[in-house]
Amino acid sequence: MVTLEEEILHIQPQEEFTIYQAETIATAIMPQIASAKSLHVNLSFTDKIDTAGFQILIALKKSCEAFNLPFSIEGIHTSCENFMALFGYDFDVDDKGVA
Repeated sequence: MVTLEEEILHIQPQEEFTIYQAETIATAIMPQIASAKSLHVNLSFTDKIDTAGFQILIALKKSCEAFNLPFSIEGIHTSCENFMALFGYDFDVDDKGVA
């Protein structure tokens, strides 16, 4: 779910990114983020997200901005994209960034 490879922190939630996975993912990220040179989120296998998962994505993006680390996200499932749109948020998958 969370791996650090070649100074890139990869986050790939499986099936759901909800309150039930949020603490596990956040706990796994914290000790590794200081060693990362960039952060990459892959939501290709995630078809359900809730506000807890969404808040972690926003927090990760803001942390990357604060530390001047590149942040990218890819593979947003339509159901997740629709959920995020409810909050007026649009992750720009084509440019691998956030709008």
